[in-house]
Amino acid sequence: MGGSFAFSAPIPPGEFRVYNAPMSNIRKFPGRGPSKRGQGARDSGFRVVGLDGKPVDVLVQVVHAGGVFLIPMQEGAPEEPPTAQLLRTISSFDAFTDAANALVAHVRTQSVGQDAAESLVQFGISAQKVMRRLYESAPSDQIILAIESYGPEFHVEYATTAAMTVACGYALKILGIRNFLCMAPKERGVHTVSKIVKSCA
Repeated sequence: MGGSFAFSAPIPPGEFRVYNAPMSNIRKFPGRGPSKRGQGARDSGFRVVGLDGKPVDVLVQVVHAGGVFLIPMQEGAPEEPPTAQLLRTISSFDAFTDAANALVAHVRTQSVGQDAAESLVQFGISAQKVMRRLYESAPSDQIILAIESYGPEFHVEYATTAAMTVACGYALKILGIRNFLCMAPKERGVHTVSKIVKSCA
């Protein structure tokens, strides 16, 4: 495909696009217990500090970025160029990398999850290479529309499906580590960390 596409660099650096919208977390960060004012338990969403110094809700960022390429287009929407879905998927992968950057930077300040975080970094680097190859190998919209053959269109569909598979796997690994960090210390065990490390291998 002609032109170039900007990917977020793996760790470090990273440029953040925070997706702000109200939603509940899959797993709440452990509360701090009853407050002195009798307001009950305080369950706050799990956020980490991004490389730009701003708070990042990893769950919200991953879910919203995933919705960019996973939510079907509405009926009656204008017809899109053949490569539109592929480009949306790559853009979401880029946002996943932003979330991974913030999450790994946070884990490196903790006493647990180091191996899982480093495995996520290596997976992200490998996945980024795959995404770039898929993007570069896909024919352009102009070629697809100009050639009276299903070949180029099938090529883009294959590249898009492969990109979606890679992006979804990446997102699940990010959320797996996030979920581990949201556990109370007594819930964190060697087996849990081992499973996360294995899943990121």
